[in-house]
Amino acid sequence: MARDSPRGLGRTLKGAPTPLREHVYRVTRIFAASQTTRHEREFGWFALTSRAPNPRLARYVTGPYLGWIEQTSRPVRRREIASTAIPLILNLGPRYVIRDARAPQVVHSRGSFIAGLADGCTFVDSATESCAIQVNFAPLDAYRVFGVPMASLANATVELEDLVGASAGELIARLHDASTWDERFDLLDAFLLDRLRCAASTVPEVAWMWTQIVQSHGRVAIGSFARATGRSHKYLISRFHEQVGLTPKMVARIVRFERVAERLRTASGVRSSELALDAGYCDQSHLLRDFTAFAGTTPTTYRAQVVPDGGVIDW
Repeated sequence: MARDSPRGLGRTLKGAPTPLREHVYRVTRIFAASQTTRHEREFGWFALTSRAPNPRLARYVTGPYLGWIEQTSRPVRRREIASTAIPLILNLGPRYVIRDARAPQVVHSRGSFIAGLADGCTFVDSATESCAIQVNFAPLDAYRVFGVPMASLANATVELEDLVGASAGELIARLHDASTWDERFDLLDAFLLDRLRCAASTVPEVAWMWTQIVQSHGRVAIGSFARATGRSHKYLISRFHEQVGLTPKMVARIVRFERVAERLRTASGVRSSELALDAGYCDQSHLLRDFTAFAGTTPTTYRAQVVPDGGVIDW
């Protein structure tokens, strides 16, 4: 069977991959067929394949698995804005170069990694060929799956091997050797289901606070949480920061900002004043301050850099 990734892309694996525990990689049936879309651009092409995770993972994984192959005539820089998603990147190609937009002189080279919540913009540079899988988690679900304080991942990227040990390299080897995206997604199902055998427990009050912030689009009064739960404000802030990664107030700001960024990506002809009013900002200048802080650019420039299925490209 022909491989569905470019010949020569990614590292060459010599010999058979290290054997894994049998129960981890006992692949089950595919629950839904994958779908692929391909985009041709003036500087190359980008193919995105998606598939829903195993139904038993539906409450832990946000959205579908996303696998992509990209080939371009020059290296690509993507602008990753602040968001409430925790992305896991399983890299099957060359390493990425990651910079915080607020300190671009600090450079991190990453293979497969997880990124915690960030209160600013990050640049991710990729080579002319790239191939990877992305899995998104809400912060509390990432806490459950990986069992580490999300505060330790805030404003940072961490190699997957540093998080889960040798099983990371074993997983990447098998993903690289798989012939199809569906085989890769099956392997990922098995890996995550195995992680959930020892899932970490979350604080109920923190989960409730997270739900209130998200459902209100960031407009809930943070000070009301202590009265509603009967817990001290200090206790709630401390546990929320530990298991989510940032403070409730900062997360509320990011949730409100995300609403604006989503409309910029999907709606055309919407004025900034309308976006500000809809998201609950006091005025347009308030929106601009938050947008600059979380996206590192203006709404107009951000909208111009969005490409279909390919994120936000900043040359």
